[in-house]
Amino acid sequence: MSGASSTDSAQVVRGECKEECSVDQTEDSLLEECEDLAAELDLTVCPALDRESEKEEDDVENLLLHGYKSDLKWSMKDYRPPKYTYVRYRVPSAIREEVLQSNRVRRVISMLCKETGRSQDQLDVEATAILEEMGHEFSMTILRFLGGLIRKIFKQIITDVTVHKEGLKELRRLSSQKPLLLIPTHRSYLDFILVTWLLYSYDIKTPVIAAGQDFMFMKGVGALLRRCGAYFIRRSFGKDKLYWALFTEYTQTHIINGDAPVEFFIEGTRSRTGKSLQPKFGMLTIALEPFFDARVSDVAICRSL
Repeated sequence: MSGASSTDSAQVVRGECKEECSVDQTEDSLLEECEDLAAELDLTVCPALDRESEKEEDDVENLLLHGYKSDLKWSMKDYRPPKYTYVRYRVPSAIREEVLQSNRVRRVISMLCKETGRSQDQLDVEATAILEEMGHEFSMTILRFLGGLIRKIFKQIITDVTVHKEGLKELRRLSSQKPLLLIPTHRSYLDFILVTWLLYSYDIKTPVIAAGQDFMFMKGVGALLRRCGAYFIRRSFGKDKLYWALFTEYTQTHIINGDAPVEFFIEGTRSRTGKSLQPKFGMLTIALEPFFDARVSDVAICRSL
């Protein structure tokens, strides 16, 4: 049965229940009977039957109205996200250098020296070039400018962006205690923008984002995305062992050190139909490997934003 017809049927069921109930019955007992009947008929219970719906409505907020009314003041606000307890501050260039010198990458380079006959210096140069191409940068000035501009544009074209306040408060609390994995769906190009904009709005550390390399070649756009935390990866790695090692280490070092939340789209590509695509678990496996290897005690996964 379709979602629409299920909802309509559930509403009819509720109406029939009301007619059959005595006037002495409480609203709670009435709703319980309606829910039981809907369950027997295998129907989807509509939001009207949810006794927590009114409370949940109080927990939502229009993101466009959050904070300062002035877009300029909003973009220049005092942004102080909580820091992960065990974070060791590193600039992007230092992160790339640590990746290059990591045990995983050094081991793969030594192996490739034996397999291909190439010198270690040659492979180091290649690895450095890959990291320079892949790695993110960060500019608070760019982030503030784009955030204010996006907010101004959104106010002109949409009426509201509804967010769950309590969920964001919990996410902010967790960001100081555990590494964060953000795994939103990917149904439009706005997904890149919305998550970062949302986290900035609520003083949560903005993420590093695994983005397809094709975005890097978009004139102007690639440079802006890189300075807002995007790191660019190939659509396919094939059997390139060096690239696999560098990409894996680059992703995992952010999780282990807690520099920033790591965001990626588990579908691997944007949906062209507006519906969620089948997940691809390669990136998730890489991101969770530090947890399974006991290099971090826990990882918080936010699977939908």
